[in-house]
Amino acid sequence: MAVENQLFQLGGKPYERIDGVAMGSPLGPLMANTFMWSIEEKLVNNMDTPSFYNRFVDDPITIQSSLAAAEDFLGTLNFTMECEDNGKLPFFKMEAIRNDNHLETKVLVKPTNTSLLREGQSHVN
Repeated sequence: MAVENQLFQLGGKPYERIDGVAMGSPLGPLMANTFMWSIEEKLVNNMDTPSFYNRFVDDPITIQSSLAAAEDFLGTLNFTMECEDNGKLPFFKMEAIRNDNHLETKVLVKPTNTSLLREGQSHVN
């Protein structure tokens, strides 16, 4: 009921979101955490949790024994997946880099980055 018929503005015009939570809504983090908690509870009850699993809001990161195991786990989460490529893995707004026996991180700059900044008065997170 809380996420139905929400109003938001785009370009100064009012719009109505029929279902789901609009980006920047105060309900967003709460709903994402509730949704992820319900999935994680099922994983724990079914003993399907991998040896390493963590998440930031609704972005999980895990270590899997094989690509097949990762794809199987992905089916449980119903999310998209990014795999390590040349020892690098994008996660949230950082890039994790496997270097010998330790992990380094750096700020992730996506290939689509245009280096443009938002206007200071915009209503965008």
